[in-house]
Amino acid sequence: MPSHLTGVGFRGMAGQSRGPEPLIIIRSGAAIDDVVKANPAGSTFFLSAGIYRMQSVTPKDGDSFVGQPGAIMNGSRQLTSFARSDRYWVASGQSQHGKANGKCLPAYSGCEYPEDLFFNNVPLQRVESLSLVTAGKWHFDYSAAKVYFVDDPADKIVEISVTPHAFSGIAKNVKIKRLTIEKYATPAQDGPISCYDATNVCLAKGWTIESNEIRLNHGAAIRLANNQIIKSNYIHHNGQEGLTGSGSNVQLENNDIAYNNTLGFDFGWEAGGTKFSNLGYSGKSHDQSDGLYPGKANPSMWWACALQVLDSPNATVYGNTLINNSNGICAVSTPRGSGDKGEFLVKNLFVHDNVIVQSIGSAAGPSG
Repeated sequence: MPSHLTGVGFRGMAGQSRGPEPLIIIRSGAAIDDVVKANPAGSTFFLSAGIYRMQSVTPKDGDSFVGQPGAIMNGSRQLTSFARSDRYWVASGQSQHGKANGKCLPAYSGCEYPEDLFFNNVPLQRVESLSLVTAGKWHFDYSAAKVYFVDDPADKIVEISVTPHAFSGIAKNVKIKRLTIEKYATPAQDGPISCYDATNVCLAKGWTIESNEIRLNHGAAIRLANNQIIKSNYIHHNGQEGLTGSGSNVQLENNDIAYNNTLGFDFGWEAGGTKFSNLGYSGKSHDQSDGLYPGKANPSMWWACALQVLDSPNATVYGNTLINNSNGICAVSTPRGSGDKGEFLVKNLFVHDNVIVQSIGSAAGPSG
């Protein structure tokens, strides 16, 4: 049986006549990107249930990717062969070596390296020298292409992240729906869904990312871009933060963003639920994310907020449920100069109809 099947569908609004567009069913084991290359722009790809390991896809304009229940894109390699060396278990042949980025909290040195090791879906803490390896910790010797740990791998699913991106490229109007995307070796300040090239420029726009579960990736879940719609996703337990980056006309709606910064990045550098920058002055912006929960943060630091407006005018924040964060909703003004549309400062801020539940810190207010 072929690893993918092609059918024909018709799409368009009532009363419009459009030609047939292919609907392609992809089965686990197929190389998704090869199937994309073999089909025209504007195709719809249905991913059947199963694990699609270490796959990175470059969509074409107008492509849609829809997961059937149980469709998982997994950026890790499963490890099944181990040797003993002194008190350590060793897995050899690990040649991946991604870009290090970030600043770690003192107790989490090693968080800046993008590869993670998982035992039964739980990440171990990476340390920077072999002598620091104890239960629940691991070390990656890049020069020897070996990983070391002391936890017994018997009867465990052991995985190490390898691939940086699940979806990337310059295509416009891409749709990604109902997929689980996990365990990608994405550097901090980037996500497995990202359109940025090596020069840090994003030419893509108009992506819709809807009803996905994005979890256990090293950096963030999604890197923002222009005209994105990010809707009804469950974004949780990513290593640095939930959302990152910049873009104009970004719409967030009904997302559950929970328990990010699992790997101990320094919140003063950048870590937690979300960070948006350089979004432009649209006159009105909003966030409707349900359930923004904590990662690691410092309760004594005012800037450690669930939602923060930093030197930005004309923002509206409403319809959010914020639970057990260090602080709730913050507005901070600091001297940051001005841009082509005026001075960077907080003004015309409208915050309403949010639910904030916490036992420490402040619920909402200004600082600066």
